[in-house]
Amino acid sequence: MTHSLIFGASGFLGQSVVKELLKSNVQVSAVTRSFQPNQQERFNPKVNWLEADLYNGKEWQHLLKGVDNVIDLVGIYAEDPDKGITFDRVIYQAAKAIADEVAKSNVSRFIYVSVDLSNENNPKGYLKAKREAENYLGGKAFDTTIFRPGLMYGQAKPSTVTLAEKILKNLDDNSPSWPNRPLSVKTVAKAIAQVVSEGSKKPIYEIDDMDALINKNDN
Repeated sequence: MTHSLIFGASGFLGQSVVKELLKSNVQVSAVTRSFQPNQQERFNPKVNWLEADLYNGKEWQHLLKGVDNVIDLVGIYAEDPDKGITFDRVIYQAAKAIADEVAKSNVSRFIYVSVDLSNENNPKGYLKAKREAENYLGGKAFDTTIFRPGLMYGQAKPSTVTLAEKILKNLDDNSPSWPNRPLSVKTVAKAIAQVVSEGSKKPIYEIDDMDALINKNDN
């Protein structure tokens, strides 16, 4: 059985990724800063949860034993510097801290969820941190698979559904903006789960790649 360790498993994308991995009979462990077992939608009881500080590898490095894939879904889209919540810390420094521990293990693949780097509508600091994280991972010896979605929408965040519907209403596959279209969070999660289950030599999945991958397997 394939075993994945996830960071950010209780978040918007993370909850969907967990569901898809479990459907694919993947064993799932997860590191979270605050475990709340009464919130079973966020903290799936079928997951082996560990409450730990991701920046302190000593607290969770033991979980890497027997793991095939590490999945980094950690991120923010807005900063709060007064609370120490910055793009650099939550995106780049988090990826670096995780990657440094993974590099000491026998984990074969690091899966990183980045962003559509061509979309300049994103905050500059956000894009900078994502690029730096990608570059850092690329310098490691383990295999890295990067997913670059744009806007992800799903019922857990109704506002994203409304925005995505508005955008997609004005797009078709001949539109110049089609390659940057919103994707459902379920599509992104399914694509990640498929790579985990089946493996892939493809280093980067852009929006078209994820959509095509899921459409191919749904047909």
